Amino acid sequence: DGIVPKKKLSYKLQRELDSIPAKIDDLETELNALHEQVSQVNFYQQSLEKTESVLAQITHVQEQLDAVLERWAELDS
Repeated sequence: DGIVPKKKLSYKLQRELDSIPAKIDDLETELNALHEQVSQVNFYQQSLEKTESVLAQITHVQEQLDAVLERWAELDS
């Protein structure tokens, strides 16, 4: 049989795994809101500081989302 049973997670790791979908949802919501700001017609007409701040937030949130998705894959395998 090529089927390998999943190892049982500790209580702490199971709780972490259970919390991941909500974290993903929150990060995706935040990312969508930031992308909505960028899509506004006048986004690049505001101050460079504000523009760079929003773009940096997008990068940061995307990195967080990638890390959470990676952790989910680790715990779920």
